[in-house]
Amino acid sequence: MNGSQSTAQNGQTPFRPGAQVVDSQPFTAIRDGTFLHNRTEEKTFQLLIDCLRLAQEDFYKFSSVNLEGSIFAGSSSSEPAFRTFIASAKSCPNLLPPWWTDAKLEECIQYPRREQEDKRNKNFDLRYAQEKSDIQETYGDNSMPMKLRMLAEKIYGHPPSGQPGASMLNIQASMETGSRQGWASTTIDMQHVV
Repeated sequence: MNGSQSTAQNGQTPFRPGAQVVDSQPFTAIRDGTFLHNRTEEKTFQLLIDCLRLAQEDFYKFSSVNLEGSIFAGSSSSEPAFRTFIASAKSCPNLLPPWWTDAKLEECIQYPRREQEDKRNKNFDLRYAQEKSDIQETYGDNSMPMKLRMLAEKIYGHPPSGQPGASMLNIQASMETGSRQGWASTTIDMQHVV
């Protein structure tokens, strides 16, 4: 073993911010409150920003609620809503990664502004809305909106639509771990169905 790595007591190499993570059981991680753990700071920032941006869109679309402090309520940026969102996330035990601090919140807010020429960072700007299709395109994952909605429900304590997703989260997590063998899952986009 080289000097740059250490081994935890359980024999595993401990996580270092910046390491890459394979998202093999995302619904299990959401259920267990570890979805944001073991990710790079950059990926964590992206997920938190998009989680809030999709939630504000969902509150408006499903509940006709303009999330206070968001662009939907007339603010030029959803930064105030994001600060409230993170305060709620901090009240959920172990939901934020162990390295998260108030200084990381400020870094996260500054993230899309750090490199104004970097289009990748602009995708995560709190001044702009992000819809389901945008999330799917950004992450190349058709189930990412469901993941972010379930994460937002854990943070807010309720879903924007009023329909709790806990049972769906448990089904998805069970399918990931193989405890519901023989089950199949298909995601259907009903957005364009008449």
